[in-house]
Amino acid sequence: MFQTSRICLIGVLYLAGCGDSEVDYFPLDSDRYWQYRIERTTMDGTVTQKYLLEALPAQILDEIEVVAKRTVDGHQYFYRRDELGVHRIARKLRDQAEIEADTPAVLVLPSKLEVGVSWQERSVTSVLENSGPPWETLFRLIHPITLTYTVESVDDDVAVKAGEFRHCLRIVANGKATADVGNYVGKTDIQVHNIDWYAPNVGLVRSERRETSSATPLGAGSISLELESF
Repeated sequence: MFQTSRICLIGVLYLAGCGDSEVDYFPLDSDRYWQYRIERTTMDGTVTQKYLLEALPAQILDEIEVVAKRTVDGHQYFYRRDELGVHRIARKLRDQAEIEADTPAVLVLPSKLEVGVSWQERSVTSVLENSGPPWETLFRLIHPITLTYTVESVDDDVAVKAGEFRHCLRIVANGKATADVGNYVGKTDIQVHNIDWYAPNVGLVRSERRETSSATPLGAGSISLELESF
């Protein structure tokens, strides 16, 4: 979400279901789309917007089969599925002429999904910003942070505008970092708390992220995402 965050924006592939069927928590089939409502809150207030993703046909990138998910504003994010899980391996932002590799690749969801499974991934802060005092213009703190992701449930029920979904994954992430903001504030401690819910054969249906700072002018911010249609 937004992560950059975590809009980075922002996770597991196969889990045994009933009988011999397989459940996919991060579908990469072409011609799929997902429309979300995003609510972003900073020290300057709250704004909402729509966010649309579509999956493009599979293609070969550096001899690897990948699927790109394209946003409504033209950004593309490239994913590969292997025995370890689903990884984001590259991106091509709207104004970029060339595809930029994610080095190392970002693990979105591991192949092993059970309560207690954990992994770490890099992220950046995305909602710690303020245009009020002591800054005369918008000041945004974008700082790298390592998050520890943990599968906390494989059987949540989630209700969003797009519908009610059962047997969802709930993945919780937490991280801490210290950043030097500069002359006005100096060093500040940052904490990030993120929760994602993934529905079987649908993908991400809800996400909630909160970032806090020990620096009073930056305070806290949050971003939430809810599936409206797919």
